[in-house]
Amino acid sequence: MSKTLNKIGIADCHGIESYLPVEKDNKLISILLMRANANRQRHAVVYKATVGSGDDKTIQKLLSKKDWSGALDFLKQVGISIKVPKTMGMKKSWGMIPNPNLDPHR
Repeated sequence: MSKTLNKIGIADCHGIESYLPVEKDNKLISILLMRANANRQRHAVVYKATVGSGDDKTIQKLLSKKDWSGALDFLKQVGISIKVPKTMGMKKSWGMIPNPNLDPHR
């Protein structure tokens, strides 16, 4: 069985915006929540996900190729566990993204 990793970040209508290892303190979560809340017009959400190490490498590769949308689609398919806050409609937005047509500034 492969090793699992816990990741946290922001995703929006364009895909994964950040994909970081979970830290022991909650400072990062607070910062990410502030950033996502400031960008709710693009359906920005904070997520916490558990993924296998092989899937993590695939997500990292997609992100390095700037395929943010593909990385989010892949994360949604392979995530062992994915949590999104219910506050401010983030749970609903999670089901709608990625979808660049949702960006009001496009």
